[in-house]
Amino acid sequence: MFTGDIDIPIIDWRHYLEDELDMHNSHQSFAARQRLIDGQGHADNQLIWFAEADENGDAPAGIEMTHAALDTIAEWMANLEAD
Repeated sequence: MFTGDIDIPIIDWRHYLEDELDMHNSHQSFAARQRLIDGQGHADNQLIWFAEADENGDAPAGIEMTHAALDTIAEWMANLEAD
């Protein structure tokens, strides 16, 4: 079980599925954020990104978003190292 004790950058990226009955709704992102706050006193290492899903429930730019997330993590880690 994730208790919120983690010291690496996190990008919680999910499709925005509030119009559907889906267990991967936005509540899960904010539940994880609360666990971070409860576990370490802050959620400075978490980003929450939502992508609009198409009629099939897929994000149209899934591969591009994955690359953007990996690039962001790489930059984030480099900034942490430089600090």
